[in-house]
Amino acid sequence: MKYCMACNQNVTPTKKFSVLWFLINCLWLIGGVFYVLYYFTIKKKVCPICNGSQFDQEGALVSQVSDYNNKADDYIARKKEEIKALKEQKRLKKIK
Repeated sequence: MKYCMACNQNVTPTKKFSVLWFLINCLWLIGGVFYVLYYFTIKKKVCPICNGSQFDQEGALVSQVSDYNNKADDYIARKKEEIKALKEQKRLKKIK
């Protein structure tokens, strides 16, 4: 899985084999062979969503996940503190 720089999503790059293009090239007999060679040697993998071919390294994905985890942990810690403060306020109101 890689991060697509064009559509800003994590995707699995794919190659699509064009049957129509293959059949058109087969009309010239040798063209079909050249298309198969092109497909396996030159054709790049692209994003299945936007057909972009610029991908970030997999390490970027890991760093993004750790950033999201850190933000989530911070959010949870803040919410726990808020709940503690609200419980303390509620306890103090009962005493009065």
